[in-house]
Amino acid sequence: MIKTSIAVFAIAAALAATSCGKTEPTKPTATTAVETTAAETAGQTSETEEAETKGPDAETATPTEAAGTDSAEGPYINDGTIEGTYQLYSFMGMPLQEFAEMSGTDMETAAKSMQFTLNKDGKVNILIEGEGPENADYTIDGDSITLESEGEKMSGTLKDGLLTINMEGEEVVFARLTEAAFAVPDHGEAKVWTGTYTKFVGDEAQNTEGSFSLDLYDDGTGIHHRDDLDIKVTWALSGSDFTMTENFMGITLDYTGTMDGNTLTLYNGDPEDEMTCMYVYQMAE
Repeated sequence: MIKTSIAVFAIAAALAATSCGKTEPTKPTATTAVETTAAETAGQTSETEEAETKGPDAETATPTEAAGTDSAEGPYINDGTIEGTYQLYSFMGMPLQEFAEMSGTDMETAAKSMQFTLNKDGKVNILIEGEGPENADYTIDGDSITLESEGEKMSGTLKDGLLTINMEGEEVVFARLTEAAFAVPDHGEAKVWTGTYTKFVGDEAQNTEGSFSLDLYDDGTGIHHRDDLDIKVTWALSGSDFTMTENFMGITLDYTGTMDGNTLTLYNGDPEDEMTCMYVYQMAE
C-alpha cells in the first residue's frame, strides 16, 4: 500500500489569535503524524488562495512562477525530463525556508523529509520522514501523474518541473532541487518598529502587557513578531496609507493603517469594527 506520513498543524487559530486586550495567544501545535493511504487521498482537491500584495520594489511569485526553472541557477530543475529525486519544495503553501523554520531544522534536512524518486522503469521510491523507501508504480498522462501500489492510487500533477501531491486535503509540492533552493535571501537591514500598546477599537483600555515588534525591509518584506510567533509579511506604503499582509503557513491576514512620522498604527480588520485589534508602534532609535 502507498502510505505517506505528514505532520498536521493547528494553524488557523494561531494566526488569528492576538494579544489585544486580555486574550491569550495561541501557538501552533503539531499533532501526531498521520498515516494516509492512497485511497484516502485519491480524488481529493485542494483550495488555494493567492495574495497579490507588493511592497516597494517587491515581487511575489507562486512556486510555478519561480525564476530560473530550466537553469542550474534556479531553485529547481525543469529541463523537460521526468526521472529523478523530487524533494519537498513547499508545504501547505509554505515555502521550504518557512517550513524548515517551523520544523526547527535547516532547509536541506526539511527538503529530505519527504521525497519521491521517479525511475525510468516506471517505478517510484517514496521516502517520508526517514521511513522507507516504499515502492510503487507511476504512470504519466499529460500533466497528470498517478502512483499505484496494491490497487491503491494517489494522484497529482507533474508540470514545469514541479510534482504536486494532495495530502490530507493540502497541496504538497516537490521538485528536483538545486543548491539555489537552500540559499537564504538577503533583505538588507530592517527598520525596527517597537510595539507600544494594543487595544480593541471599541475599548479605551490599552494593553501594554507582552511585547511585539515589526521588522520592515526596503524590498517590501518583513517579519511581525507577535504572540510568540515570527510571521513573515509583505507591505506597501502609499503616502501615509500603510497596508500589510501576514502569511503564516499558507494562511493570510490583512492589515490596514497609517504611518505618521515615527508612529505606525495598524488594524487587523475593519477599523470601524469594535472587535478589531489596533496595534501601535514607534520606530526604534
